[in-house]
Amino acid sequence: MPRRYKPVQLNAKPVPDELLHEAATCPQCDSRLTEVLGRMGLRLLFRCGQCRARFYRHPKAAAGARFV
Repeated sequence: MPRRYKPVQLNAKPVPDELLHEAATCPQCDSRLTEVLGRMGLRLLFRCGQCRARFYRHPKAAAGARFV
């Protein structure tokens, strides 16, 4: 029988109403069907509607930035 783990309880803070409609791509299944669960610090916490994974949206690198 597979072992079942309890889901981790995250201390997410509430999100302002203007950020509830943000979207992100799930890193596991590449689905765009995500919902905002809350925020941890300045990062939004998302949950995938298909695989139920919880994740942060990773910031994209600036287009003109060059690393030397």
